[in-house]
Amino acid sequence: MKVLIATAVIIGVVVFARRKPKTRKLRKLPSKFRFLSGIIQANNDYYNSLSKEEQAEFARRVGEFIEYREWIPRSMKEITTEMKVIIASHAVQITFGYPALVLAHFKRIILYPIEYPSRVTGKKHKGEVNALGVIVLSWNHVMDGVRIPDDGINLVIHEIAHALEIENIVQNGEWSFIPEDEMKAFKKEARTVMPEIDAGNSLLRPYAATNQREFFAVVVENFFERPAQLREVHPTLFDLTAKILRQEEWAAKQEL
Repeated sequence: MKVLIATAVIIGVVVFARRKPKTRKLRKLPSKFRFLSGIIQANNDYYNSLSKEEQAEFARRVGEFIEYREWIPRSMKEITTEMKVIIASHAVQITFGYPALVLAHFKRIILYPIEYPSRVTGKKHKGEVNALGVIVLSWNHVMDGVRIPDDGINLVIHEIAHALEIENIVQNGEWSFIPEDEMKAFKKEARTVMPEIDAGNSLLRPYAATNQREFFAVVVENFFERPAQLREVHPTLFDLTAKILRQEEWAAKQEL
């Protein structure tokens, strides 16, 4: 769950006038993506909370996410279609509030069967995001997030949350989609909540207090896996996260 920032990327980014986010109309699901729906339904609770029309768009975007990427197996023979769909569905879950966002900077996904030794830190990692455009995951921990959907721990959601932050500041056709004032408000609230984590008075696990980046990723995990509990314990944080992810409508429907 590391963010490996490359100094050649992201430094010196100038924020220009913000463009209005692109929109994309919901379209009929192409026949080549229809088989994905069954896999998504069996492995993603968020998908099952959507309307039929939204599910069709969700599945289409899962297919788009898969096709856009180079999938690289490590210490395993292959990455199956089912593996790709499970990973992609949790990635789309985070970006679904942004109709045109595809996380274009991240073109490669490397998958290991279990925890792996990082080439950068030398330590064993469950997953990591490299600012040069690579997402690395361990399959056993991906599936832990699927099997236990309500503990606030989901490796794919965590790493894609890191990727989302990076995508927002990398100068490409997608960048600067999160208004600066929204992220400032989130970071301000993080400074209030972090001491509560250290004191054991928070829903968030201790890892969230590591730094602002890990805090954001852990909050996004809890936003999707334990939304009602997050809203009860940290209502301001919940509302800010819903706004940043453009998921206010979905968030309003979550109940204890």
